[in-house]
Amino acid sequence: MTTPATAWPLENAVFSAAMLAHRLPWADAPARALGLDSLTREGAARGVLAHLHRSRSGRPVRLRTPFGSFLVPLGPADTAGLLAAGAASDALAPAVRLDAAGRRHGLHPHV
Repeated sequence: MTTPATAWPLENAVFSAAMLAHRLPWADAPARALGLDSLTREGAARGVLAHLHRSRSGRPVRLRTPFGSFLVPLGPADTAGLLAAGAASDALAPAVRLDAAGRRHGLHPHV
């Protein structure tokens, strides 16, 4: 398997902005009021992923954001492969944190 391409700095910034927009429930209101569907949360995410798909020929890309680094699959086969590899290595198990002594503690979703 080849090493995934690393996104350009501007792609990282736009992907980060799209992730941030998903955390702001009111972000769609101004764009919808102006009829700018491409600036809604879903429109921005679709646009970023479409650009990455075109610029990377559909191969996975590594993105670095303030929220962490992500390997983003851009095709169904890559997505299925990554999910299968994650399931085989127990990476899809419930999230845990380690304390200073190395003990595992389950993480609970925010209310």
